[in-house]
Amino acid sequence: MTTKKTIDALTSDLQPSPKLAGPACRAARWIAIAVTFLVVSSLVEGWRGDWMARMVTIPFLAEILFTLLAGATAALAVFYLSVPDSRPRRWLVALAVAPFLIWLGLMAIFSFYLPDMLPTKILHEFTHHFEAWKLLAYGLLPGLLIFVMLKRAAPLHPGLTGLLAVVAITSLSAIACRLTCPVDDPLHVLVWHTLPVFLSGLLGVLLGKLFLKF
Repeated sequence: MTTKKTIDALTSDLQPSPKLAGPACRAARWIAIAVTFLVVSSLVEGWRGDWMARMVTIPFLAEILFTLLAGATAALAVFYLSVPDSRPRRWLVALAVAPFLIWLGLMAIFSFYLPDMLPTKILHEFTHHFEAWKLLAYGLLPGLLIFVMLKRAAPLHPGLTGLLAVVAITSLSAIACRLTCPVDDPLHVLVWHTLPVFLSGLLGVLLGKLFLKF
């Protein structure tokens, strides 16, 4: 059998691989699925009784909007980054990071300018509350979905891709936590609703290098 006939025999039954949708379309699909899941699952747990009254207050509404913006922009950036041969662009990383940094800064300012901000209160917050598990629980299924979607795209920057993916997941999960948690103390929000998103990004680098290698 000649080389040409061998190649023809090997390729005769091949089917064209399905074409992935564009990054913006895939990001929108994931955000829609993740938000729907988080709304339903948090409603099952039960939203705080005063959520409607709190949603019309500027600090609470700004916090929710910046958190949502942080998750959405991180998701958009990570799906663009997952395109094969895509290079990290400064504007893309800035787009993903800026809303989160604004959100983190606002929470830090609200916390450290409180008149009763004492070391004993900080210690009490770390030793008497632990809500990071809720962030992880809410983000588990949306997280599995986004990593499967990113794996199909064969990203070439697994560490950065993993970081942005986890920031997207935990940012949206933080909204669900905020709607179910009745505590509005800025220090509590900073410690258990904001900082875990930042720290989980470091875990995302490891997860990306383990599961998104191409």
